[in-house]
Amino acid sequence: MTRGKKPAEDRYTFTVFKMVEIISCDGTIKSDIEPGISREQLLRIYEHMVLVRLVDERMILLQRQGRIGFYIGSRGEEATHVASAAALEPEDFIVPCYRELGAALIRGYPLYRFVCQLFGNRDDLFKGKQMPCHYAFRESNIYSISSPIAT
Repeated sequence: MTRGKKPAEDRYTFTVFKMVEIISCDGTIKSDIEPGISREQLLRIYEHMVLVRLVDERMILLQRQGRIGFYIGSRGEEATHVASAAALEPEDFIVPCYRELGAALIRGYPLYRFVCQLFGNRDDLFKGKQMPCHYAFRESNIYSISSPIAT
């Protein structure tokens, strides 16, 4: 050990965070936790989280089959974008990255339009002039995703 230096295990302090589950997989709210929002709001958030997971699974399969150009999933990140978008006011703007489909869906972006945009078909609002998975939705103040990171 070099004089004056701490051993590697003493250099860092780690904080352990306990996982907090407010709503269980069967839709029941844990009685010992007060989330501060209604049961209906919690269920709406949970339903959108499940929807994003299902869409991700299907779209990743389509991408791997070569039926859509590319798709970037958000498995494990659903709560971060669904719940944060649910907490915003309708007039608030969302400037998403490409793993935040849930924010758009909970703000009213039609799933049908999203799928059309991935395929670049005739009902694609961008008429094939935008990269797949780079949606925008003016009606809900959602800006387009940008490919360059950190824009």
